[in-house]
Amino acid sequence: MFKGFPAFLKTKTSIAFLCIFLAVLTYALTRSTVDFYPFYWITRELLYKNADLYGAHPAFSYPPFFYCVVAPFAVFQEKVAFGLWIAFSVSLLFAAIFLILRMLQSVPAGSPGFLTKSWNKAYLGLLLAIFIVFDNLNLGQSNILVFFLTVFSIYLFEDGREYLSGVAIAAAIAIKVTPALFLIYFISKGGRKVFAGALAGFAAFFFIIPSMFYGVARNNGFFRDFIFQVILPFAKNDAIIRETVYYTHTNQSLDAFLVRHFTPMGAASYSEAGIHKFLDPAFFTIAQVKAFSAFFKVFLLAFYAFLFRGSPRKLRPLEYSIVFLLVFYISPSSWLSHYTTALFAYYAAVSWLSSWISEANRKTILVGLFSAVILTCTGASTFLQSFSGMFIGHFILFICLTIVYIREKIDMKYFPVAS
Repeated sequence: MFKGFPAFLKTKTSIAFLCIFLAVLTYALTRSTVDFYPFYWITRELLYKNADLYGAHPAFSYPPFFYCVVAPFAVFQEKVAFGLWIAFSVSLLFAAIFLILRMLQSVPAGSPGFLTKSWNKAYLGLLLAIFIVFDNLNLGQSNILVFFLTVFSIYLFEDGREYLSGVAIAAAIAIKVTPALFLIYFISKGGRKVFAGALAGFAAFFFIIPSMFYGVARNNGFFRDFIFQVILPFAKNDAIIRETVYYTHTNQSLDAFLVRHFTPMGAASYSEAGIHKFLDPAFFTIAQVKAFSAFFKVFLLAFYAFLFRGSPRKLRPLEYSIVFLLVFYISPSSWLSHYTTALFAYYAAVSWLSSWISEANRKTILVGLFSAVILTCTGASTFLQSFSGMFIGHFILFICLTIVYIREKIDMKYFPVAS
């Protein structure tokens, strides 16, 4: 499935992007406020000091398997480990883009050679999201790894290897829980083998592999704490789930947007500028806003479950894009680096623009892309992020892709030959 990948990396633009990422690495190594360093030290404590994962580090909600992934890097000195982690992330980023191009261009798995000579198709999606990707790499976050595993699962599902697709999505879920939305999607599309593969993957990634690192009894304790301290608070729609899930400027989730702008919390958090006191209609309590958020999430899931029924396979890239964006609204926390997973939606939108589509759909996609890119750039400072531009921009993209999806589905239903 990766035939042609070396040719993809050898293109001039790929080399240019790799050089830019090298510059990001050089800059990141000079900083001390990097998210990877806590991952690094927690992993060393778990491996060498028998630390209690959630007891000693209540702010970190990663499942135990994540630290097993970090373990091979944690044997090195921290700066070396961080450099290797960025190189690992960049490799997975390009691999994910390569698989996305294969799917969007319907290239069979065994086809040799580079996929396209079109610069727009190959690189424009990455360029549009480069600010988000840089933040992920600069912090040493895990979102590119989760994105690759999810894209890999989608690719395997499209290629008919459903069991392996389930294993891949289970690996993504064992690092961050929100890709579970894709498992639900696969099952709704009749992927019974995906579910079987996911069960095998859960056994491997939640129990077997972590037990090899921590021991069976210790890993079982970690898993129990993970359920009670992370999963259940989310299921109960608690206002504060963990120390890192709150509603100040960098959190760009649906919950954060509503709490920040429709309760007194926003004005209280940014009182030094005073603008939020005039802009935010703070008429509701956090409990009321959280209740509405829960209702809205259920509505979104039910609406798209109904909308996706009986759709032509040609529309699946748009479906995958919408599900990737839905993850941001289901999760109680979506930081700038989390939006790396919107890359699929960017690539699908660019691909649709370069295909034969109606002028109305073309304009709708352009509005969505323009809004997402421009409003994300307003997050250049922490205070500007408090206005939720990144969330609003991607929500506009989400709505625009939905409109295009509905139009395309109607056209394919009533005009199948023309479409």
